[in-house]
Amino acid sequence: MPAPAPHAEGSPVVRSGWLAAAVEDSALVRLPVAPGAWAESLPPVPDGHAVTVSFSSPGLADEHGEALALLGYRVADGPEDPPDRPVAWMLVSSRLAQRHPTWWALVRELSEGVFRLVMGPALRRYQAILRAHLTAG
Repeated sequence: MPAPAPHAEGSPVVRSGWLAAAVEDSALVRLPVAPGAWAESLPPVPDGHAVTVSFSSPGLADEHGEALALLGYRVADGPEDPPDRPVAWMLVSSRLAQRHPTWWALVRELSEGVFRLVMGPALRRYQAILRAHLTAG
């Protein structure tokens, strides 16, 4: 992937330089969460990779966390940001996407948005969500 574009001094991205460096080769994926066995629609995380998932509300994490763990995902305590419908956020490294293109294609097919984090606007817009993913145990 190309190097991230420089940002103006004092911008939120520069002030949070560690955040930009930690996710610059990643994508944040927004997934609509359907009622019922939603997590079971996701492909298992390929061996040797870490993928975190956060939700727009804590109740969704309670409902889907166990199934996600069985599939190899780690649930992050994301900031509560109730949209007009339930969503999950998945942080995916470019390394995983490149090494497992079939897995990545399945995730993208289920998504309603993929945000490349080398782009400053996406990084600024989703800082709170990204911080939650990076501090997930």
